[in-house]
Amino acid sequence: MMRPARFAAASSTLILAGSLTLAVPTWAGSTAVEVVSFAPGVGGALGFDNPAAALGEPTRFTSPGTFFGGAVTPFQPAFSTGEIVSIGESGQITLRLAEPAVDAPEHAFGIDLLVFGNAFLTLGGSGFPEGGVIELSVDGITFFVVPGVDADGMFPTLGYADLTEPFATTPGSVETDFFKAADPSLNLASMSLEQISLAYDGSGGGVGIDLAAAGLAQASYIRISNPIGSGLSPEIDAVTVIPTLPPPVPGDVNADGTVNAIDLGFLASNFVPEQGGKSHAQGDLNADGFVDVADFGILAFNFIPGSNTPATSSLKNVTTAPSAVPEPATAWVMCIAGAPLLTRRRR
Repeated sequence: MMRPARFAAASSTLILAGSLTLAVPTWAGSTAVEVVSFAPGVGGALGFDNPAAALGEPTRFTSPGTFFGGAVTPFQPAFSTGEIVSIGESGQITLRLAEPAVDAPEHAFGIDLLVFGNAFLTLGGSGFPEGGVIELSVDGITFFVVPGVDADGMFPTLGYADLTEPFATTPGSVETDFFKAADPSLNLASMSLEQISLAYDGSGGGVGIDLAAAGLAQASYIRISNPIGSGLSPEIDAVTVIPTLPPPVPGDVNADGTVNAIDLGFLASNFVPEQGGKSHAQGDLNADGFVDVADFGILAFNFIPGSNTPATSSLKNVTTAPSAVPEPATAWVMCIAGAPLLTRRRR
């Protein structure tokens, strides 16, 4: 059973030093969508050899319609043959992500990617991690190891945030977020389900991966392998990508995704060229600490008359004041801007 990936919208780009262009997602979250390669290895769980089980979102309710079916909790992991794939010794699975994972500063705990397995906890006791080496790649050719992290490790999946029964046979009413990382410093040993749910803070669990640990700024491929002699057989349910905020729209003072008269009003009301210490929210669009003519130029060049909805793709993405002759829309904005400026100067 392949679960559908959840992803939406488009991508924009982030230009870094050295003319390297990286795709920066502007969506709600995504998953693995393609099995690039799979080798089951030796000693994996019998019958759990369908690599497509690792695509799409993690399992929230395991084995529905069966006697042992129930809500996925840290004590009751996914266990159906269509929900997880087992990797024996010398085996591996390589997956392509729908959108690249990005090492973004806004990601909580520095976690950019989550791997979900079927590791589980015992009531009042310890857990049972099952290993798995994680490697990441930008191009699917050269891979870099993520050190010190097991793919099927000890942040077991939690499907619902409102359950109190570790082996619940019915779904909860509050779904957890499979695109939100849990605090990696948590020690779940001896915790009750209620305590884990509180500690996860809405997260659905999953092993957290910081791309920086592999020396990468982004990754579009993940490989999970099981070395010979491990004595383990990691099972993989899903991989999810932590969503990344879109880059700010040039000229958008109030950060609503569009550049219009509202932004002009904010900027005009804070126009005091000789007074520093201003913020972006006050109209300082070029981050020099002042709200002055240069900022009006940036706003004017990106202005969309009558726009009340985000239109990032149509913006010119100018972040410095233009020196060319203003376009009609630019001139219109500057005329409007002139009134409060002249009024202030007369005072």
